[in-house]
Amino acid sequence: MFNYNELKRLSVEYPNDWDFAKKIRDMIREVEDKKGKLTLSELDDLSMRSEDWLVEQYNRNRKVEDHVNSREDIPYIYERNPDTNEIFRRRSGDYESPRELINELPKKV
Repeated sequence: MFNYNELKRLSVEYPNDWDFAKKIRDMIREVEDKKGKLTLSELDDLSMRSEDWLVEQYNRNRKVEDHVNSREDIPYIYERNPDTNEIFRRRSGDYESPRELINELPKKV
C-alpha cells in the first residue's frame, strides 16, 4: 500500500498540513475506488490469451470425440463483422491468408 519513503516524499512535496492530508485522502480514495477492479496484468491472466480458455470454448458444445487438446488442434477460428454481419473463417493462427466468407446475413435494421 503506502510505504514510509513514499509518505516522507509526499510530506516534503506538500509541506502544508492541509495539502498533505488532502493528498493522502485522495490516494486512499483512489485505492478504495480500485477495490473489486482488476489490474491490467490480472486481466491478461484471465483474458482469451489463455490456451485453456479457448480450448474450453471450442469443446463446450461439441461431442467428446470431437474435442481438441490444444489451440493447434482447432481447425478454424470464426469471426463476425458486427457492422455487416458477415461471418468469416480462417485457419487458427493463420493471419497471412485471406479469410473465407462463410455466410452473409441481412443487415440490422
